[in-house]
Amino acid sequence: MLKARGLFRRLWCFVVVVLMLLVVTGGAFAQGSSAPSGATVAPMTIQSGTSSKDAGTGGGPVLPQNTVYGDAGYSWIYTTRVAYLQAQAGYGATIYSSYPPMAFVSWIVSWGDGQSTSGTAFPFSRTWSGQSLHKYASSGWYTTMLSGYAILTDGTKAVILNPTSLVYVY
Repeated sequence: MLKARGLFRRLWCFVVVVLMLLVVTGGAFAQGSSAPSGATVAPMTIQSGTSSKDAGTGGGPVLPQNTVYGDAGYSWIYTTRVAYLQAQAGYGATIYSSYPPMAFVSWIVSWGDGQSTSGTAFPFSRTWSGQSLHKYASSGWYTTMLSGYAILTDGTKAVILNPTSLVYVY
């Protein structure tokens, strides 16, 4: 009986999430739909390649929406539910090869309930990443955001451009 109850609860949560997505997106998934009048629509293309100073102009890897690109590099955050009322955020930053590596990183993860987790790191590398776990008081949709800065080995300051991620915890 307990296994059936847990399965039903998970199925019910899945149905609720799907219905919420349908309500939020409306007819966005309808085939043959067109953009509203006055809207500007840009075509999407995927280009091959892995080395580009500005991946946002093509030629770079295809990365998820919760990655923000800047002129010196990019930063990201991914948040997932891991247990009852708990979420885990994976985050980081990468500096393009035309800049020196990061010597120091000061970071803050802002959780959707007003709390935050912060820290520092000394990566001496072009890529830095970390993970944090957070417990919420109640179920719901929460946004997490990564902010902070890095000091490069030549003393230049690079700012993390506040990528965000959305998670539903229950």
